[in-house]
Amino acid sequence: MLRTWLLVLLFLSLAFSKERMSVFTFEQMNLLSEDLVIKGVNPKYDFYIPTLPQLIEGRVHLRLSLPEYLRKDSSVMILVDDVPYVSYSLMSVPADVVIPVRRNKNRDFVKISIIGNLRISNNICEDVFSDRIYMVVRKDSYVSFYYQNYRNIREFLRDYDNNYCIDSHYLLPFIYQMCKQNPIPCNVKYTAGQTPSDCKLIKLSTDEKISLKPDGLYVPKETYLVFEEDIFYPLLFSRDQALTGVDREAKIQRNEISLRELGIRTATVEGSGNISYTIPLDLSRIGGIPDRLYLKLDIANSPPHQKDKMELRVYVNGFVLNVYKLEDGGRHSFNIEIPTDQLHYGMNYISINLVNFTSSDNCFGAITHTVLTVFDTSYLYWNSLEKDPKSISEFFNALSGYVALVVEDPAFYRVATKLITDLATYNKNIKVLDINPKDLSMYDFLILFKKPQDTKGMPIDLSKGEFQIINPLTNKVLFASMPTESFGVLMLSSVDKRPALVFSYFLSPEGIENVLNYSYTDMLGLAGNVAVATETFLGSYQVGEKMRVRYPQEKDISYYWNKYKIWIMLLLAVPIALFLSYTYRKLTRRQIT
Repeated sequence: MLRTWLLVLLFLSLAFSKERMSVFTFEQMNLLSEDLVIKGVNPKYDFYIPTLPQLIEGRVHLRLSLPEYLRKDSSVMILVDDVPYVSYSLMSVPADVVIPVRRNKNRDFVKISIIGNLRISNNICEDVFSDRIYMVVRKDSYVSFYYQNYRNIREFLRDYDNNYCIDSHYLLPFIYQMCKQNPIPCNVKYTAGQTPSDCKLIKLSTDEKISLKPDGLYVPKETYLVFEEDIFYPLLFSRDQALTGVDREAKIQRNEISLRELGIRTATVEGSGNISYTIPLDLSRIGGIPDRLYLKLDIANSPPHQKDKMELRVYVNGFVLNVYKLEDGGRHSFNIEIPTDQLHYGMNYISINLVNFTSSDNCFGAITHTVLTVFDTSYLYWNSLEKDPKSISEFFNALSGYVALVVEDPAFYRVATKLITDLATYNKNIKVLDINPKDLSMYDFLILFKKPQDTKGMPIDLSKGEFQIINPLTNKVLFASMPTESFGVLMLSSVDKRPALVFSYFLSPEGIENVLNYSYTDMLGLAGNVAVATETFLGSYQVGEKMRVRYPQEKDISYYWNKYKIWIMLLLAVPIALFLSYTYRKLTRRQIT
């Protein structure tokens, strides 16, 4: 109750000042999708909070959970930019750990680290490998930002007020590139023909200038081209910026990528006995699933202590690949083949685990300290890539490189806007996004919004009207289009030998609006090549390989057979009986009376 009154007073005070406030949970900021469980005697979690130029002050509200059975001298330390800020003993960790943050020396981010020193016994050998030692960072942790209003184009585009509206679908490529680079996830709506008051308006400009005016930001159609290289933001400190011609770089086929290019910098992990470093590998960053994939791993480690033994273990998605014995410390290099049958479209995880097996002489008393460094000069290399997603989920996870967006009917504009905004938040691996290009041959993936009459040759031909998805083994109807109201339909197809995700609708254009009821993470759960989105139901089916589509209004041979098979059999029986009678008489030369 006290917290509620404090928030009310805070909002009232902000209403009468020039300061503004926005609050985001860790889930909304895409820091955590679920509660994070970190195991080990020295669990550590690093995250970054955006400190934009308009920031006055931010407050991080951390919500941590620790087991009550830990030793009472266990502790948690919070660091800000690697400088210790506060330390708590097990019994003194508050429900909300509040950490103030400010902008420091023109830096756009501040680093927050949580480091635990957790024990349950006096035997380090047991504690290091115990599953009962952990710390939980909850996804409902949140950040409150207090900031002033934007003063130029750059601050308009990168702002704690993340609500935008657009008046033209031609702005969608710009929205993707803008939101892709925005540290605050965007919320963009298509509002052509309306006068919204709850968002910052972005309009299509009629000249070659980006102009910030009282009624919104005016953007030329080709502005997204200069944002593709991620170098244009520093130039936007005015309220007016002219654009010059931009040449897009030629498309390059690569067969290797370093950790540095993946955004992973050289990292050092310290702890006791068993320490790990995880490399997130999103296969869309390399363009697909490789035929053969290798990791050239460069590390350095502290030497094993006296009688201790040390191993380096490499895991992929939880499966152990290789185990190497380390006799000494220093720098080491390993060439590791990663079996592609253990990989899947989307995010994969390569874990580097350094294990120090402490000898029984060292289990009590002083704790052996272990250090592991993974260098960003490590790199992945491969030969050929496969781009053949089998489901809608795999399509979203594979989406990368050059993407064509084809949307011409205004009925689709709102859904297309939400989709592109979600992609900018959850998939930053699209280098080029073009809208309605004439030639689709240069693109890796296609996103098409089509009317039902244009879906001939796809898993479901919506131009045929009513349809049923059935299990051919049992003839059971799994989904029937009638008597359902209008709904949206998603289909994975192939157009010009390229993976294509098709959005359409059944009955009326209002059906596609149902897609707005579901999140991007819901879409990632669609394991079939066809999905239907009603107002209350989102389901997917594997049509073709497992399921079949039946069109009740289409009268094929099976329809007439099922309806008239008795009459057909009778009609066939008469000439067959006469023929058999004639044959019998010929063979026996007898007169049948």
